[in-house]
Amino acid sequence: MTAQEGAVLATDRATEELVELLSLTDEARLRWRPSETARDTISVVAECVVVAENWAIRLGVGDNPSPFDPERVRKRLAEEGAKSRDELVADLRAAVTAFNEAVMRIPDEDLQDVITTPWAEAPMADWLCHVATHNAYHAGQVAYIQTIYGNVGYE
Repeated sequence: MTAQEGAVLATDRATEELVELLSLTDEARLRWRPSETARDTISVVAECVVVAENWAIRLGVGDNPSPFDPERVRKRLAEEGAKSRDELVADLRAAVTAFNEAVMRIPDEDLQDVITTPWAEAPMADWLCHVATHNAYHAGQVAYIQTIYGNVGYE
């Protein structure tokens, strides 16, 4: 298995876990927040859409900095956060598919090329699983939100 194939597998697994947790969330609880400063489930998943989309753009078009433009990100988060569960899931899967396709197009010889983002600089190989770890992290948040309001089965 190549690094690219492993990254795609990890990204798909983390994404499907997130989708499953979202599907188990009661409709009335999708926009519930445990506190005034906390995020709701829809907002968490909306971020996953935007991150996968941004990395698909970044890996697919080279050094285009626009995926990480703060204003663009805020706009996309608002757009995704206003959508229904089904629309959000469709957008998440589409963004992950685009990301996975971009990953699979990366030649092995480019894996050591350095990618600089607003928050870190690392070889491309280090970024291949970024969407997977990001989605897994947020799946944990969604699961925890569920336990706060007593949804059993999230242990």
